[in-house]
Amino acid sequence: MGSAFEIFYRLQIVDTYSPELRSYNSPTDLAGSGNRSILLTMGDSFTAGNETYPNILRDKLPNYVVINSGITGTSIIEAAIVAPNRFRQFSPTVFIYQFYVGNDFFDITHPVNWATIPFVRNMYWTMSNYFRSFAFLNYRLAQYETVHRILSGQKTRPLQAADASSFSEPDIFSLEAYTQRPKINLQADPWLLEKHINVTGGREADYEIFLQKLTELTSYCMSGRCQTYILVIPHCSQINAKYLNNFKQLGARFSNEGDIQKSEYPFITILRQAVASMSDVTVLNPIDYLRRREELGEPMYFQNDDHLTPAGHHAIANFLLQEVKGLEGR
Repeated sequence: MGSAFEIFYRLQIVDTYSPELRSYNSPTDLAGSGNRSILLTMGDSFTAGNETYPNILRDKLPNYVVINSGITGTSIIEAAIVAPNRFRQFSPTVFIYQFYVGNDFFDITHPVNWATIPFVRNMYWTMSNYFRSFAFLNYRLAQYETVHRILSGQKTRPLQAADASSFSEPDIFSLEAYTQRPKINLQADPWLLEKHINVTGGREADYEIFLQKLTELTSYCMSGRCQTYILVIPHCSQINAKYLNNFKQLGARFSNEGDIQKSEYPFITILRQAVASMSDVTVLNPIDYLRRREELGEPMYFQNDDHLTPAGHHAIANFLLQEVKGLEGR
């Protein structure tokens, strides 16, 4: 039964993420483009939501239909599963795939650690590493639980942390107030961020999976009329010493802090080399742009959540308007 559902899920016989697509896009946009070009976005919780950068682009690009196909808590594996349906539906002329350095490798392979993580979570991570449908079911159950808590009057954060302009947080960093997921991830592997940023410590295998799936994604866009952009969102600890020190307090370990805050870090360097031979594929690295905005006094990330603030999403949208070729209606 489990294997049958896994095949059902991987083949997307039924579009399992159609609720997200309907939630983040208007019926008019989903119905057809008219004479407008289509910009398709995919990614994790930095893309998913109604207050994220695709929504801002939508307001700034009247000559484009901007389709938000982001899915919270997923990696490029799920993106590659969903992509065939999305490209058939929308035939985009511009495709933006967003990758988050902070945990998207983690979602490719969870670091099972029986010494520091509870048994149940280790079992879930083990199952999720092999059965993507299992992770999907857990994702759906978590959403239903959150909706139930909201309806019963219990305090909770929104379904989308990246869509978090509607919740308030302390003005200062707090170990107690910080989002649980990064703390659990670091409990499993304190060197997690350094491994992701520098592609070391066993994450090389995940990078190979990432590149294989990226080749699949770009193949859907290589029709001669579609341009692909890989938008790499840096982790907040890469932006400045404030965020770096916060994550050190959360349990993150770094062998060389200077390497963590380089603008051209190994993940970006290897990725640029990998796509150099691919036509119409461009890697976008907004790290310096986000740093400049931080220096002007605009917090790009929340104090107690490693997602972008509303100002951070506006910064990403403006960065894309500068970097993506041929966008009209700016």
